[in-house]
Amino acid sequence: LQAQTVEELAAWPEVTAPPEKLPRPYLRPQTMAALHKLRDAAAEVDTARKAVTPALRASAVGRAVAALTALTEPDETLPQPEAPLITAAAAAWRDVVARWGGEIGEEVLRRPVENPFQEGASGRPVRQTFVGRQNVLAHLERWWTSAPDVPLRTIILYGHRRMGKSSILLNLYERRNDHLLVAPTDLQDLALADHTGQLLHGFALAIHRAAAQARLDAGPPPRLDEYPTTGRARLAFNRLLDHLAPKMAGRRLILTVDEYEIAEEKIKEGKFDSDFLAHLRAATHRHRWLGLIFAGRYRMEKELHHYRAVFYGGADAIKVSFLDREAAMQLVRRPSDDFLLDVEKPLAEELYRLTYGQPYLIQLLAHDLVEQWNDRFLSTGPALPRVLTPDDLHAMLTERFYRALFTQAGYYFDGVWEEAGQQGQQLLIALANREPQSPLPPEALIQAAGISPGEGETVMRVLRDHDLVLQDERGVRLAVPLMRTWIRWRLDA
Repeated sequence: LQAQTVEELAAWPEVTAPPEKLPRPYLRPQTMAALHKLRDAAAEVDTARKAVTPALRASAVGRAVAALTALTEPDETLPQPEAPLITAAAAAWRDVVARWGGEIGEEVLRRPVENPFQEGASGRPVRQTFVGRQNVLAHLERWWTSAPDVPLRTIILYGHRRMGKSSILLNLYERRNDHLLVAPTDLQDLALADHTGQLLHGFALAIHRAAAQARLDAGPPPRLDEYPTTGRARLAFNRLLDHLAPKMAGRRLILTVDEYEIAEEKIKEGKFDSDFLAHLRAATHRHRWLGLIFAGRYRMEKELHHYRAVFYGGADAIKVSFLDREAAMQLVRRPSDDFLLDVEKPLAEELYRLTYGQPYLIQLLAHDLVEQWNDRFLSTGPALPRVLTPDDLHAMLTERFYRALFTQAGYYFDGVWEEAGQQGQQLLIALANREPQSPLPPEALIQAAGISPGEGETVMRVLRDHDLVLQDERGVRLAVPLMRTWIRWRLDA
């Protein structure tokens, strides 16, 4: 009851630390439970005081107010005379914290908005703005919770660049628990590996790290000198798995391999042995707690028959494609709980239309919309309405903006352009020369592209399978309308 300032509330957990050491069972358990809730609220106040940004402070304050409000409500389980004292303390604290929260709220309104799309616009895998993909994650959960006496089928995630495969793997790692160990690897990090032994060493390090994080006896870390050749590397890799096997009862360990197409390139260069997948397959059959996920570009779909042959048919392919409309709208309008701008629904609809739910492109456009709002805020001040409208988007889409956007997003556009192949590119150019989103009958499109009808149907099927075009009763059109602008920009460059 003597704590009457934010500083005194924040210090309360330290002041009341001795009761934490009282022996159990408590004589007054309900009282101790209520005091613990007060300590939790005070800890949130301390978190708010140490937070770097006003938005994080406001979030912690909100949690503290909610906890204190709950303590002010009647609780017949609290004994006398503690009940009114605790209720009075909680009410007094709530007034202090609420007033401080109002000051923080005013401070938030005097600052530019934190941009939640920064992570996604950078091209890195996303945590905060990860939305949708429930079907993929549900598939994976059913997969790793299958019967422990049956070897796990190998999972192949495939799709275009920047479609969200790495984000799925990251969030799978974030969702791990004591029964699920995830050993993430990225072949971009192993791109300098000169032979299969170095590749297996990278896999072994990831597996050892995952086991150590789960507090299992993983043994000494794998040494590179134990993996000098393919043969010795396989022996060392097997020793690691054999060492872990007795500790894995009731657990699964998933080795994820991102950017797998790099391994295929290394095989073609003669640096990796083509049969290292067979070694991994044998390991999953010998150790049924071990699972494999490979993630890569669309070319993996073309090689799917190869992977299924290597894994004796025990491989499942999961296509990672566009976000559906609902997930795209959620991403744009509610990217985080503390996002302080209102995005009008028509603007979100237009972003979805322009990108057809391509997550990276949505993040790029939304990021730049927020940045431009912040620029206006710095020049206009707090009176600027905290809302983004379709007019903001239309004003942003200038020729200069497109040039900067396509330069930044070149990794995505160049990738899908390459996947289309030469004849597919001719069809895409023919579509890009039409009016925006004006469908064209497939026969007319093939003719306009200068491709023979027989070849045209095959190429058209590839473009549909790769989500580059959409076809319905009206005809064929580009799946991502921004692609039309990019193609014309590329041709004019």
